[in-house]
Amino acid sequence: MIQLLNKITKELGAKAEERRCYFGHEWVFSFPNGFSAAISNMGKGSERGLFETAVVWNDRIVFDTPIANDVIGEQTEEEAFATARAISELPSNFYD
Repeated sequence: MIQLLNKITKELGAKAEERRCYFGHEWVFSFPNGFSAAISNMGKGSERGLFETAVVWNDRIVFDTPIANDVIGEQTEEEAFATARAISELPSNFYD
């Protein structure tokens, strides 16, 4: 996860916040466009070392973007990074 954390913050210019939860960790990566990617190691596939990623706007998971209409589970680090990149590229006026 440390490699993914470093890659998202360095390559995508995100600010990272770690949130410890009872069952694991969640990292919220905030992007200049106002969106965030919430990536956790406690969702679908976590028992196999996979991640779960959600699109976040105004501290709430959103389900109506071109990226996803639900939380995306069972992602490898590469897939989670690709999802984070897509979130970082959403237009900042998406909800205007």
